[in-house]
Amino acid sequence: AYQAGQAMAQPNGPVSSVINVSGFDTHAQQGADRGDQHMRLEELDSIFVAFKKGLGDKWGDSVILTITEFGRTVRMNGSWGTDHGYGSCAFLAGGRVKGGSVMTDWPGLAKARLFESRDLQPTIDLRSVFCGALKAAFAIPHEQAAAGIFGDRKIPDLAKYLFS
Repeated sequence: AYQAGQAMAQPNGPVSSVINVSGFDTHAQQGADRGDQHMRLEELDSIFVAFKKGLGDKWGDSVILTITEFGRTVRMNGSWGTDHGYGSCAFLAGGRVKGGSVMTDWPGLAKARLFESRDLQPTIDLRSVFCGALKAAFAIPHEQAAAGIFGDRKIPDLAKYLFS
């Protein structure tokens, strides 16, 4: 991440990079202060720190988007873990991000409010976050990203809530 940030900070450097962090399929041991999940989140934190250091002054123009297809269940499942659920999250970082908040329509944890009675209910279409990131980082208008990339003009425009 540090080297990617340094390369991206160069005048003619790359405009994007991808870092794959694996190992989130931990089944159990998600502990808040120890365990496999905790170690993966610490690794993710160190990646953000390294990107910021590598980008230097370019941090103010950056958008870092973390995504996963790996959701968690609300209650323990057959493997005594919370793996392979439906709802998930995305983390945003960078100088263009309006940070310090969690954005969702929180449905609650009552069984009747869960997806298939066990998973967090998805509340935000991640494509809207992607469109916002493209607008913030590359000035691609929301309508162009929604229709041209995702083929769906009805994707909500969340850019003003997420990015500066």
